[in-house]
Amino acid sequence: MVSWAVSIPQDMIKTRQQTHLGETPLSMRETYHHIVREGGNRKMFRGMHPILLRGYVVNVVTLPLFDAINDLLRGDDE
Repeated sequence: MVSWAVSIPQDMIKTRQQTHLGETPLSMRETYHHIVREGGNRKMFRGMHPILLRGYVVNVVTLPLFDAINDLLRGDDE
């Protein structure tokens, strides 16, 4: 969850830079200031709740699946 909290604002900036239609590209600083002017610092974390929810679901499925496949490949019959 901490890694997502760090990476979501960076991803927001990257996405804005990629979709910018101006003639000159925006720097990270310019993009950050545009986003903050639009909606404050909270805007930098927009969409975080669905990402965190998805993370729980993915981890609940992935870890037991990994263990089952690992046991199958090793031939463990527990």
